[in-house]
Amino acid sequence: NSLQLRCIISQKTLLDDTAYQILTFHLCNTHLPKVTRVQAARHELIGQILLTKYNMKTYIIEDFDVGSNPLTTFTDTQTGRQITYKDFYRTTYSITIRDSSQYLLLSRHPGLKPNKADKLTVLVPELCTITGTSQNDKDNQTYVFVAIHYDLPVSTCASP
Repeated sequence: NSLQLRCIISQKTLLDDTAYQILTFHLCNTHLPKVTRVQAARHELIGQILLTKYNMKTYIIEDFDVGSNPLTTFTDTQTGRQITYKDFYRTTYSITIRDSSQYLLLSRHPGLKPNKADKLTVLVPELCTITGTSQNDKDNQTYVFVAIHYDLPVSTCASP
């Protein structure tokens, strides 16, 4: 009988790309029709996990809304008044949104299963960093995930 130590190491990959950069990359490709560009952006973003820089929460991208942008208004739950997303982030988090024409992301918290009754969270792409690997990398099988098990030397085992 011996005491053994098992270590499980977990890590999360954080890409340098924001959702805004990925969205802009696809939507600004003028060699393709707009419908194709929007489909390519959706393929790349939907299902991605992202991290918001201002409150360090993670979300899963469900879609993006081509009919909304940071100048779109919503009802602030704390004040009950109409406010734009741009003004909300400036007053609440002291963040200035640079691109007022970017589409807004529709997302949910990772712990919640998709349900039509759930209210989606609206996020501004330039404030969201993508985690994990990109959809293109997954599709191209660029990354190979390897699990490595280490056996600790016998010297780390304590005798009873």
